[in-house]
Amino acid sequence: LASSTQALFGQAVGAASSPVPLWPSDGVVPDSYKDQYVFYDPDAAEYVVSYPSDFSSPLSGVRTNIRFGHHGAVVPHVASHVSRVADGSYRYVYSLENGARSRLALNAWSILVPADDGTLTAAHPTWVLERAVGASGKDAMPNTARLTSLQWSGGTAAIMPGGAATGFAIVSKYLPGFTTISAMGSVKNELSQSAEAALPAAVRAQLQNVIVPVWDSQVRLTLGPRFQPPASKTEMSANFYYGVTALVRDGSLDANSGFVSGLLSALNAFLQADGAVTIDIRHWDFLASAGSGLESEIANAVQISLTP
Repeated sequence: LASSTQALFGQAVGAASSPVPLWPSDGVVPDSYKDQYVFYDPDAAEYVVSYPSDFSSPLSGVRTNIRFGHHGAVVPHVASHVSRVADGSYRYVYSLENGARSRLALNAWSILVPADDGTLTAAHPTWVLERAVGASGKDAMPNTARLTSLQWSGGTAAIMPGGAATGFAIVSKYLPGFTTISAMGSVKNELSQSAEAALPAAVRAQLQNVIVPVWDSQVRLTLGPRFQPPASKTEMSANFYYGVTALVRDGSLDANSGFVSGLLSALNAFLQADGAVTIDIRHWDFLASAGSGLESEIANAVQISLTP
């Protein structure tokens, strides 16, 4: 499963590179980019829209240059905790940090949740919650379910570099699994909808490659409501396997940890058996060896979701 995991995730989790060329340091668009109109300036953490007055002669005449900020110049770290509620639902609580090396204040983040979860509720004492209309959002996890996004906006309570915010909560009847968050920073120069609409069609077409969450935000994995009971053990096991593998690859988890290696081995054995064996986590002794923090939260979620 390792090769398929890499293909499924690609650069989606914590992606840092740009889908467009870098802006030339001298500000002069070379011949090789005569048909390129959107660039990225890493020094300024800005996208540069540059297009000619005459598209039939792109390297001559006056060019129009527009700069707008890259919302993904933040360093998010998300922590989650899942617990059972007396009515049979599950409470998901999140804290969010903005790393000290972030270039922006983190003022918005979203999480993907099942679109068909009609009883889901979410709240925060001060941050404003906005629900997407209908199913939306691109997941960093392989999935077959319809997903929608919940977005929290902090306004003046934005998380400064080195700071954190707590108290984000979701209550759902869906069992936990890995899902995707996108974190965004506040920029000084926004590209307004009216300015975007006024751009030539060829420029707007290229712009669509960067004004999407996977590039204009920082994407991370976390635990959240994922599976409607009774869910398939195969589907849940695949989710945990892919998620843990991705976190090992990006350095969030240690592949040599007894908990991580034991969990991946057990999940892989079950998935490779293709239904010939059953999961009985009572014999998964490695669960007790989970370290504090992320390992402990994954172990807790695994036990909630995979217990018969």
